[in-house]
Amino acid sequence: ETSLGKNYRIAKAREFKKKNEELPKPKELNLAELVEFLKNNRVVFYTGAGISVSGNVHGMRNLENSLGIQRPGTVDDFLRNCINNPEATLGTWNKFVESLDSPPTKAHKSLAQLAQKLKVKIFSENVDHLQEGAGVRPVRISGPFLKENVQVEWLKDLDAIITIGLSHDDRAFLGWYKENNPAGKIVSIDLAQPSYLGNEDFLVKGDLQKLLPELEKEFAAAYSHKRNR
Repeated sequence: ETSLGKNYRIAKAREFKKKNEELPKPKELNLAELVEFLKNNRVVFYTGAGISVSGNVHGMRNLENSLGIQRPGTVDDFLRNCINNPEATLGTWNKFVESLDSPPTKAHKSLAQLAQKLKVKIFSENVDHLQEGAGVRPVRISGPFLKENVQVEWLKDLDAIITIGLSHDDRAFLGWYKENNPAGKIVSIDLAQPSYLGNEDFLVKGDLQKLLPELEKEFAAAYSHKRNR
C-alpha cells in the first residue's frame, strides 16, 4: 500500500472476502424492526454511491470504466483515450461533473427527513451535491478528516453506523469504528449484502428509492404516535 493510500484510509478496511470461505450471515431486518432500532440506538448515517445512481451519477467503478481507467496498472486505456481522443474523454468527464448537481432523489429527500428527526449527521463518501439539494449537507470524510475531527470516545459511544448504498469500506471508517468499538453494529441498507458486514451486524435489503421513503413514512408515523402519547 502506498503512503497516499495510508493517508487516504484511517485504519484497515473492513472486508470479508469470498474466495473459498462463506460470507458472514448478518441478521436481516424488516422496516418495522429498523424503525425500532433507529428509535432506540445512537446512530449515524453513512452513504455510498448506491444512493445516487438513480440520480444519474456514476459510481466510481462505472466512471473509471467509462474513462478507460484500469487498476492496478501503470499504462491503461485512459491515457490512450486522452492522447487519441481527447474531446470524447473530456466530454465523458464533463458529463460526470454536470451530474454532480443533479436534483436529489426520493432516497436523498427521505434520508434528510430521517436525519433531521433523529438529529444525527450524514457521513458520505460521495462527491455529488444531491444530499445538499435535499436540504442537508453531509460530512464528507477521508482518513485525515477523521483523524482531525472525530474523537475515539465518540465512536465508543455510537451504537451503530447505518450504511446506505455503500458496497465497500473504502475510507476504512467502518474498520476504525469496529477497532475502537467491537460491540458496535453496522446496519446496511442496500440491494445486496456488502463486503463489510459480520455475523453480528444487520442487513435491510431493498431498492433505496422505494425503501427509504417507506422507512421515513413509518418512522414519521411512529415518531408522531410517540409525541401524541
